[in-house]
Amino acid sequence: TSYHRGINGIMVDVADAPGAITAGDFLFHVGNQTDPSNWAEAPTPQSVEVRPGAGVGGSDRVTIVWADHAIENQWLQVSVRADTLGLATDDVFYFGHALAESGNQPADAQVTTVDLLLARNNPRSFLNPAEVDFAYDYNRDGRVNSTDVLLARNNQTNFLSALRLIDLSAPAPAAVAQAPLPSALWDLSADQAAWLRQCAETDDAGTEDSEKPDTAAEAVDLLLATYWP
Repeated sequence: TSYHRGINGIMVDVADAPGAITAGDFLFHVGNQTDPSNWAEAPTPQSVEVRPGAGVGGSDRVTIVWADHAIENQWLQVSVRADTLGLATDDVFYFGHALAESGNQPADAQVTTVDLLLARNNPRSFLNPAEVDFAYDYNRDGRVNSTDVLLARNNQTNFLSALRLIDLSAPAPAAVAQAPLPSALWDLSADQAAWLRQCAETDDAGTEDSEKPDTAAEAVDLLLATYWP
């Protein structure tokens, strides 16, 4: 989701629960690393509401709400606990948030000038309101206007800071670490290569910038950490 208030609510349907459903029947974690086992505990939900029979097939619908902006630009992992709800294994869901990301590039979740232009070039007004899932209505007010353009402009990310797409079918980290380096590590875009070159030249130029690595070695370490967690 690209919603400007973050992930502030989800719904999970639970069928045939052995007893009353509570917040203790769920585990919540957040993170932006490719290995979910390292994610931190999520903020405590503000509320957990159960509506008996309101879910699919007469299941119980559980609405879980967090404070606005409590979960932003990261993943939320929701685990329905097997030990308390009588399941064979935990049922695990993943929700990702990248503020003002329009989904224009399936290969990444970076927020760029393109997301800004898409909002600018697809205006919606009260005469032609945006649907709730309209990709460029970042604040979900039914309008696509300067507010959405500014949200995209002020929340741009790059290949280092963007929400990372996760592959849950990938081998365990230990197995990956023994594999050959992926070719994608070296197939940098022109912008990425220029950024790395600028970082490497920082010491020689004698400039100071706390947002860039001080040496080429640190820049390479940062690049490896990004592509090779």
